[in-house]
Formats: sequence, C-alpha cells, structure tokens
Amino acid sequence: MSLKFIHIIGHSLPAITLVLGLPMVILDIAQRYSYARALGTISLLLFILTLIPGIIRRFELTQTSWGKTLTQLILPIRRQLGIAMFLTAIWHAMGLRWEVFQGVIETGVPPEPPLFEILGTLSLLILTPLFLTSNNLSTRILKRGWKHLHRLTYLAGWLLFGHVALQGGSWQTIVIGLIMIVEVTSLLYAIVKK
Repeated sequence: MSLKFIHIIGHSLPAITLVLGLPMVILDIAQRYSYARALGTISLLLFILTLIPGIIRRFELTQTSWGKTLTQLILPIRRQLGIAMFLTAIWHAMGLRWEVFQGVIETGVPPEPPLFEILGTLSLLILTPLFLTSNNLSTRILKRGWKHLHRLTYLAGWLLFGHVALQGGSWQTIVIGLIMIVEVTSLLYAIVKK
C-alpha cells in the first residue's frame, strides 16, 4: 500500500465518519448499542493514532526506521484523524444515549448518569474546541494559542482512560492507560532533555 493511497484515505476520514452515524436511525436498540460501542472503540483508536507522532518526536525517535515510517504515515493526516475521532465519538455517545435523549424530550427530566458517562461527556466537551479549531484558519488566527489549546488533548486522554476503565477491565483500558503513561513520560523526557 502506497503512502499516497494512505493519505487519500486519511483525508477522506472525516467524510466517512459522518456517514458512519447514519445507521443509528434504522437500528433497533440492541443493534444500536453494539454499533455505538464499536464506534467508541474506533474513536479511541483514532485518538491514540493522533498521539503517536508527538510521542515519537519527544522521545527523539524520528530517525529510527519505524519512527520515521509511523510519522510519515500519521503526521500528514493527523488533523483528519482527530476530526474523524471526534465525529465518531459523537456518534458513539448519541447511539448509546438515544433512548435517554428521547426520554428527556418526553419528560424534560434527564436521568443521573453514571460516572463513566460523565467522564466521557467531559472528554467530548474538552475535545469540542479542538475539533472546531482543527483547520488552517484557526491556526493562523490563534498562532501559538492554537498549540496551547490543543494541549487539552492530554486532559481529554486521561478522562477517556477513566471513561473506559470505569466500564470494567478491557483491552481498551490497558491500551489507553499505557498510551497515556507513555504520553506523560514523553512530555517529562522532553522537559528534562531541554
């Protein structure tokens, strides 16, 4: 598979993820739940992919063959991966809470959500301005502030870890936990290395 083909697919990801939510309308409750859970896993993996180039750069691994390859694959489409991650997370949340939304519309009273849902929602709220500023205009207007704003990714990552971990032990919990530990370690390494 060529690098150009991967970049074409990567640049198409936001449009593809918009379409991913359409089946929610026709699925029954059980199917929607399973589908939304799968979208949550996809969103989590896309989130992890957005973190990899920064980790590689901070650990000064861009000159290794695998570090260079991963960076060349991910970095040109990292913005699209982030947008796709956010849109998939929105579909995930909507699919899992579909009936709750309908109940709130009917009764006007939202049920008290469990802690893992609160953490997931907080993560989505934090990621919203990052999604909205994932464009060239925002980087030009915000300048250095754009980078500072996008550092909220680290907080969102820990909230995602809590969101996943509080639902029970799974491979997703282990993966996001390890990635966030490596992320923090790479940030500390970069600070000490200066």
